[in-house]
Amino acid sequence: MPVTSKFSSATSANLNLSQVDLPSVLPDDPDELKALLLAQQRAVFALQQAFQHEVAEIQRKADERIQRLIEQIELARRRMFAASSEKSHGQAHLFDEAEVLAQNSSDEQDQAPIPAPSAIPATAPTSKPKRGKRSPLPPQLERFDVVHDIPEA
Repeated sequence: MPVTSKFSSATSANLNLSQVDLPSVLPDDPDELKALLLAQQRAVFALQQAFQHEVAEIQRKADERIQRLIEQIELARRRMFAASSEKSHGQAHLFDEAEVLAQNSSDEQDQAPIPAPSAIPATAPTSKPKRGKRSPLPPQLERFDVVHDIPEA
């Protein structure tokens, strides 16, 4: 939407521009000169009023456009940086099955039997080798030394 504007031909037609132009020969009578000057002043005043009206209209349109652009920027910021829908507090009830089961259970159901120490299998915890450390080669692999002789030259 362009902000620049020019006077339309209708605006020029409504203003009697012939009153702005001076005649080629000015009259000698002071009363006629005063009348000519007053006609010019009225024409200039009408042009100023039309120009101010048009400038006000352009300013109003520009302000509306600026306001729309600001609203679009704010909407884009909200879409990009606002809390996402996954974090909504309205969906918390979807994940409270444990609380519902705990409320509906009796005290006997809440207590689990503790297994005897003999029932627990005695397995050694398997430890993974630390990252970056190489585990040693198995002892059943054949090992032999290779000697490389380097000449003096």
